[in-house]
Amino acid sequence: MNNPFSVEFDKLNSEITNLANLNITTTQAKEILYPYLEQIINLSDEEKFHILKEWKYGNELELTIKNHSNNEQCNHNVSWEESFCMTFLLFVHH
Repeated sequence: MNNPFSVEFDKLNSEITNLANLNITTTQAKEILYPYLEQIINLSDEEKFHILKEWKYGNELELTIKNHSNNEQCNHNVSWEESFCMTFLLFVHH
């Protein structure tokens, strides 16, 4: 991906690969993934659009964003951020 965040994406891609077995708590998922995902979420719509279309996990992130819009969340027993990260991982490693 030709992006100023490419080093960050390399780190994020590595973390996602390392979490393939989903043997992780929601708190750990948040601590590991949310700082990276939050950067993407907070980009302008145009920048976010390009990332979602180019990044290999862009579709999964887009689905997660849609499932968590307007403060909705898939798992109500954890924080919004934890739900966001675990939903993202479940989309990636389904």
